[in-house]
Amino acid sequence: MAFRLNISACLNNCCEELVVSDVSGIQSKLENLILGTDASGWGTASSSNPKTANATAATITITSPLGVSTVTDVLTEVNAYDTTNNTSYLEFSPISPTGDKFSDGLYTITYNVTVNGLDYSSSIQQLFSCNAQCCVDNMWSQLPDHYQLDTYDEWVDRCTKAEVLLKMLKSSANCSNTNAISEILDSLEDICDYNNCNCNS
Repeated sequence: MAFRLNISACLNNCCEELVVSDVSGIQSKLENLILGTDASGWGTASSSNPKTANATAATITITSPLGVSTVTDVLTEVNAYDTTNNTSYLEFSPISPTGDKFSDGLYTITYNVTVNGLDYSSSIQQLFSCNAQCCVDNMWSQLPDHYQLDTYDEWVDRCTKAEVLLKMLKSSANCSNTNAISEILDSLEDICDYNNCNCNS
């Protein structure tokens, strides 16, 4: 099987940084164990696949829901990545947002590497929903303040609606329903603005 890049990504520290990992070696090992295919990950001493030390360019591009792209050079980290066993992964240095937090929405994360004169790429789409989650959590945390008051039932309805919208948002992302993501986020943001959840600061 030919060499193939694979990446994963997650948000850390309350959505203040994005951590992208090169998981080509782990994915290759899984394919070998499950499918019995030849290794598709980075080359080791006994492999003809390209070696990380031979890479001449490597970048991670983050494209926001608004289509704004930021490019991070990761060549130094790729060159230093030890793939002796080809079962590890390379966790790149955290990438920070341009503001305090990443805004909610569907992001595209692309990992490009040039090695031995050939270009390789791996791209994933990932939903960032930290602000929406913060809003829903804050709304539920305020529910006890309304207990035994006339506003209790109304507040329960608001919290429940927000919780359902959040579940819809995550399910839409899992099913790649990009049109629904935008509409649901708009509805959630209206609720959050109305209730002044302060999750965007």
